[in-house]
Amino acid sequence: MVNLKKYNILYKKYYKRKIRLSKNFIQEFNLTSKVVTLKIGQWSKQFNIIESNVLSDDTIGLPKSKIPFTLPANLTYEIKVEDNMIHIGPIIGILAKQKSNFKQYEFKKYNSRLRNYNEINGVVFLCSEAGINMEERTIKGYYYNPNARNKKMKWQEGIFPYPDSFFKRVRIQKVLQKELLNQMGDTIFNSHYFDKLKLWEVCSGDSEAKKLLPESRFYKNQEDIEDMVEKHDQVYIKPIRGMQGIGIIRIEKKDDQYIITDGEGNKVKFPSINNTMDYLNTKLTNKHGYILQQGIPTLYKDKHTDFRFYFQKNKNKEWICQGTVGRVAKENRIVTNYKHLSGLLSGNKAIQLLFQTDSNHAQEILNKTIEDCMIICQLIEKEMGHYGDIVFDVVIDENKKTWVLEINNRIYGLKSLQRLKKFKMLRKILTTPIEYAKALTNF
Repeated sequence: MVNLKKYNILYKKYYKRKIRLSKNFIQEFNLTSKVVTLKIGQWSKQFNIIESNVLSDDTIGLPKSKIPFTLPANLTYEIKVEDNMIHIGPIIGILAKQKSNFKQYEFKKYNSRLRNYNEINGVVFLCSEAGINMEERTIKGYYYNPNARNKKMKWQEGIFPYPDSFFKRVRIQKVLQKELLNQMGDTIFNSHYFDKLKLWEVCSGDSEAKKLLPESRFYKNQEDIEDMVEKHDQVYIKPIRGMQGIGIIRIEKKDDQYIITDGEGNKVKFPSINNTMDYLNTKLTNKHGYILQQGIPTLYKDKHTDFRFYFQKNKNKEWICQGTVGRVAKENRIVTNYKHLSGLLSGNKAIQLLFQTDSNHAQEILNKTIEDCMIICQLIEKEMGHYGDIVFDVVIDENKKTWVLEINNRIYGLKSLQRLKKFKMLRKILTTPIEYAKALTNF
């Protein structure tokens, strides 16, 4: 059974190899054996228990020397008791980066994710890939201490067991990925990284999802570009593992000329495909390769316009759309990343301006787009792994059809919400993944 009360940890040296519990605690959880299994994260060990006349009912006495990692006594915990196993937690990890060193400003960013810590409890720690010790099955990181005397002390160093759940925000080595999945099962999200090509391959195998993505293909040679340019008015060349619009190029064919536009809005024209390829070969240098994607025209006053939809799983383990932002690029810009924007609007307001309609009809269009994106949410989980925090970049064309351009399943920016002063939405987006991580622990 799970007890919703909060519990404290008390360490004493003289406890040696035994756990101290109050009489009421033992009776409440029907602990009939003198031996129990103590479980913390993915670690477990058997201990003898002794009834204590001095401990309060909400305190568990532990032998400090027998707990081989950091379980801070200055935090509050929840417990689950089943079949003489006492599970103390939750222990939640956030895999935030690949290198081991954290700077103070990085901790500050994560403070806002734990504004609702009183509803989470237990240990929430930040770590890097470099801090994970597969041999010991421990993780070096920093846990959040809401009771710290000042902000600089809110994150304190420690060694932790593999957690009850992991919020994974970076790509990691395959051998470590396999180790964590073997030890933790399906309690890691966003479990697998996928790129633009993988997204297209998976969606193209599903009749409903395929309709929602522009035609895409892996760029191999000149024939691929020629074929795509003949079929579509615009073709985007995107790095398969690109981020923030870096390295994106658009190619168009008009009046027997090939027009190339880069992310900064610079244009060059060529009279033949051979000249065009000579130029492109100097630009397409990303070692992971490129994807060719059908361009979907969508303009507001001659400016490219798209939408960002924030999808997350909540504490009920259900996909929800937390909100939408409309993004208008600067004139002649082909991407809508933050530095290329001329305007930001709420999703509803952007629809109103784009289609010259009222708020109710705009919301109907948004709701239909959310339903379309949900199809892909379900599909990528079925085919690619466990996810709980992803962002869709979407174009809605003149026929109000949804086109999913990209899905970000790692770190994504939130400056747009700050600029729009959407602080309530921002807080929900920051805190919901930790709520979902707790739901995965079953505390």
